[in-house]
Amino acid sequence: MPDIWIQDGMMPKIAEYEAVGLEEIPNDREIKEAVWSCNSTKASGPEGYNMAFIKKVWDTIGREFTTLVKAAYGAARG
Repeated sequence: MPDIWIQDGMMPKIAEYEAVGLEEIPNDREIKEAVWSCNSTKASGPEGYNMAFIKKVWDTIGREFTTLVKAAYGAARG
């Protein structure tokens, strides 16, 4: 199988403001919108809860879930 290299000009570049936006920690509304946009039958793994479950119990776990997502973004920043 040949190596594939991405060279300048082959892929469109995003604007600086778009790049900065990708590094921002999402707010609660954005996180909930992302959850609701996911296919309900998707799960993180064989033992994971699917998105239908997350949506169904959102009123109970939503605050904790958004806190976890925000913490993961913060941890990724170092």
